[in-house]
Amino acid sequence: MFSRCGKGPHYQVLRELNAENSVDWIYNDPAAEIKYNNNKLQLPLFFSKPKNIRRVLNFLEVSSGELDKVFKMFTTLLSIKESEIKDFDRIDLKSWVSSYTDNLSVHDFLNSICILYFALPYYRASAGEFIYCFKNMFLDSSFGYVKGGSASISKAFVNAACGYNAEIRTDVEVKKILVENDRVVGVELVDGNTIESNLVISNSGIKETVLYLVGEKHFSNEYVKYIKNLKESLGYLSIKVALKKPITEKPCHVVMPLHSEESFKEIDSEKPPKDMFLFIPVASNLDPQMAPNGSQLLIFGTPCSENPNINYNPWIKRLKENICELFPNIFDEALWFDITTPNDIANWIGKVNGCAIGLAQSPNQSGDNRPESASPIEGLYYVGADVRGRGIGTELASDSALRLAECLKSFF
Repeated sequence: MFSRCGKGPHYQVLRELNAENSVDWIYNDPAAEIKYNNNKLQLPLFFSKPKNIRRVLNFLEVSSGELDKVFKMFTTLLSIKESEIKDFDRIDLKSWVSSYTDNLSVHDFLNSICILYFALPYYRASAGEFIYCFKNMFLDSSFGYVKGGSASISKAFVNAACGYNAEIRTDVEVKKILVENDRVVGVELVDGNTIESNLVISNSGIKETVLYLVGEKHFSNEYVKYIKNLKESLGYLSIKVALKKPITEKPCHVVMPLHSEESFKEIDSEKPPKDMFLFIPVASNLDPQMAPNGSQLLIFGTPCSENPNINYNPWIKRLKENICELFPNIFDEALWFDITTPNDIANWIGKVNGCAIGLAQSPNQSGDNRPESASPIEGLYYVGADVRGRGIGTELASDSALRLAECLKSFF
């Protein structure tokens, strides 16, 4: 799912290409059902309305004595000026929330949203980055899905680029980026062919680009050390389940654990927590063409260690247990189910590890502290979720592309 759909970076990229009508966005109100401490909330799409904020506070059972300060915190999240957000980039979200309240349910709520946004617990995430994403998501009121699934966005980008005479090559692997005299000169493909160019933009990840595609010898020792010390987000473990018949009418379910900080610290220790955070888009409820008539497709995701070398079997077992607590016997009724681990992600896209996002959106890696798009090598640029930009997941990557486009205007 996407936090800003037709008002966010994906839409803005397509608008720049005069292709903003090439995808169909899907919205639901309520946007999701949230379960926490045996209570349920139908999350309104238009959360920013004062009456809806109060519904959330009632759901969290915030006492009358704390109501005013917690309400003030939420209104501050939604009303802070864009120019002021950078002042919070270098502090963690937990510290920011604690300046308003110590209420456990409020901390669990925002900690859970944070790990959904960034695959990062709130004690490791940038407050500024969270404020930016929370504000824009709920003021835009465009949290939803895209018709045809997420691949529709990529296809729209490709089709729009082809309209500007771009040549798109698939199944062509780059072996290395070629550098001579501190200038990029092209790329070498695995089949031995080369493509000459004085401009190369890599979306393979900043670590993968520097350490493998280019090679350490072309950078200063100080820069290589800086790159190696960058930290990634956590991973996500997911199970797609296809069912013979529907078991829920909701577009999305979110399960937030009680004492979430304890659960997420278990993940930091590479141990599966007993009570997992669950994010469950019901793909076929969001877009009926995602499953045959009468059947249903659900996607269960939970944060986990990004280390692709650990044994994920205990994590898979625990995730299945948590799923069955919510939907008993679901695997007995499944037509099929498919499991994706961070190890699969790392292998599929050639990443250093199986992180869900890219570089962690932490206080020392957000805003002005996020790596620049321009590399030290003339003509070599990075784009994607690792470099300058703000947002959630793929929207972060598109925001990075928009910022790079501005940067490259001088190149041409």
